[in-house]
Amino acid sequence: MKKIIKYSLVVLVLCFGVTTVFAQQQTRFTQFMWHEYIINPAYTGGLAYNPVQLSYRKQWQGFNGSPETFTFGGHAALNPKMGLGAMVFKDNMGGAITQTGIMVNYAYRVRLNKQSNLSFGLSGIINQFVFDNTKINALNVNDPSFQGGVQKSTAPDAMFGILYKYKQKLTIGFSSSQLVQSKLKNLNDVPGANNRLIRHYNAQISYNFIVNDKLNIEPSLLAKATEVTPMQLDVNLRGWYQNLLMLGFTYRHQDAFAALLGVKYKNMFVGYSYDISTSAIQSYNNGSHEIVMGYHFGAKTEDTDKDGVLDHKDKCPDAAGPKENNGCPWGDTDKDGVADNLDKCPDAAGPKENNGCPWGDKDSDGVADNVDQCPDVAGSKEDNGCPPKDTDKDGIIDKLDKCPMTMGDAKNSGCPIVSDNQKAIISKAISNLEFENNSGNIAKGSFIALDMLAILLSEKSDWKMRFAGHTDNVGNDEFNMTLSKQRSEAVRDYLVKKGISTERFFVEHYGETKPIAPNDTPQGREKNRRVEMTFVFD
Repeated sequence: MKKIIKYSLVVLVLCFGVTTVFAQQQTRFTQFMWHEYIINPAYTGGLAYNPVQLSYRKQWQGFNGSPETFTFGGHAALNPKMGLGAMVFKDNMGGAITQTGIMVNYAYRVRLNKQSNLSFGLSGIINQFVFDNTKINALNVNDPSFQGGVQKSTAPDAMFGILYKYKQKLTIGFSSSQLVQSKLKNLNDVPGANNRLIRHYNAQISYNFIVNDKLNIEPSLLAKATEVTPMQLDVNLRGWYQNLLMLGFTYRHQDAFAALLGVKYKNMFVGYSYDISTSAIQSYNNGSHEIVMGYHFGAKTEDTDKDGVLDHKDKCPDAAGPKENNGCPWGDTDKDGVADNLDKCPDAAGPKENNGCPWGDKDSDGVADNVDQCPDVAGSKEDNGCPPKDTDKDGIIDKLDKCPMTMGDAKNSGCPIVSDNQKAIISKAISNLEFENNSGNIAKGSFIALDMLAILLSEKSDWKMRFAGHTDNVGNDEFNMTLSKQRSEAVRDYLVKKGISTERFFVEHYGETKPIAPNDTPQGREKNRRVEMTFVFD
């Protein structure tokens, strides 16, 4: 009895495939999303690559002679507007009926705007049906429907489709196949038989949600119907991780659940699905298997402007821009180098450091506040936005003052004018300066002249002095150098004790290296033993 049930079901499959009964005649593909051009020719040539693929579907595993389908084909873009594709297929429906054919697709795309396009597709199909009565185990061996031996019928057909795409995310399509509704002549040709292909209708909608850089999720809905059967819905959901691994599922209303798995590696891909039947035949089969393998030729992976958006998705492939703006650069109205989406002052040029806004100028001196060292007082660019400096407060600005740190006179270019009395004080301090023999100790007779010099320096608090010590050539060089140092420092130290800051003095020593008179006479050697004193005006 079990064997009779199995063969009876196979007969139902045969009837499902050819005769006019209330069922769909075309193969159901669980993984139609890998090759949508099979159900809608408007997809032809509309991808970012040119796929060639092979598929195999084994339906209702466990039945003797259960249906199996082979397809091989692909499609490509001829140019931005047109696509061309082809497929050969063989559908073995129960072992007794086979359908072999070839399909050629053509698609034409119309660009509606920068974000959407509309495609139209047309397929030409040649089918050959073979009905082998010898493979039928009929319950009634005299049934006239199974007496014809091997019968063949060739039938032309056509399919039409239309497809709308928005932003490479939303897809809406409609197609109708078996438009010709060809009659299958010489096939089970008995009185009352009406073997004819019936028209099928498909409607599809999908949306690609980009969750992040690694994950995108695509739900879709496929509605199928014929002129004599109610609508059937396929609810699909698949997710891609890093465009390498795909997981998904399908629910086919009142028919099956299916799990999907896909893997991409470079330009190759493999997809597998397993259907678990939920219909009345679920107790008699072990599910359905479907596998798709393919290769993507001419994959458009170029990124001319190196902005991370591939050229086929980039609205501005020659100008770098963010993904959020479809690969186009943001506008820059004020031409300041700060994109309008980041520019807080898009109509007024300003630096990036100030978010695209110009720096303020409180004192209106033409020097922006960010570089103006005196933002509240008008100045000049030469002085970094500050008024001209007069450090020594002598009424002569520094850039014209030859002694900008020492108060002076305009008649002497900003330097002090040393009076005759002041010259006499320093001259007397030099001429009266004496030291103990071969020592750095100042003789007491020099103190009065040095005290007068200290009084002058106290009055002229911004004047500085340089002391340079010298010796004659008596003694060795090292000793004379040390002695000259000790004597110049002794003068400095004396004045420091009188309350003059040590920072106002510069001390030098030269030993016997810079004589001002011959050292071969006592008079010459006396002149060479000296400490020179000069005023220093910064």
